[in-house]
Amino acid sequence: MSQAPESALVSRLLVVDDDLIQRRLIAKIAAQAGHEVAQACSVAEAEAILAQTCLEQRPFDCVTVDLGLTDGVGADLLHLTAEKCPGARVLIVTGETGHLLDDTLTIAREHEIEIAHIFIKPLDLVGLRDALKRERESLARRSAA
Repeated sequence: MSQAPESALVSRLLVVDDDLIQRRLIAKIAAQAGHEVAQACSVAEAEAILAQTCLEQRPFDCVTVDLGLTDGVGADLLHLTAEKCPGARVLIVTGETGHLLDDTLTIAREHEIEIAHIFIKPLDLVGLRDALKRERESLARRSAA
């Protein structure tokens, strides 16, 4: 796991992407934005990490999800994320722009899961960095209240 500076409030973020380069890039940007990062390359690995998180009682504050994964679709993780990490903010990072994205957004609405941001690949790295910083700052404000 990558660690954020100790002086900052640390937000926990799970990056789910089957593309190693994309996953590492998102993780690096997230760590630089002050998040403690875990990575998963598949739905199955993400499910295992989310289950372990529940046992440790250290839920994720944010989850970035690629929709087109080798063993399923990112939408499969929305319900589990809401169950294991209530209040977690979801950021979609995907190359999908058609029915899969539409279906995912419908599922999110039906289950009252907030999609904080949608990034279409190729990634806007500055936009992603700024969004991840805003998510950490938002967590800090919620924690202070």
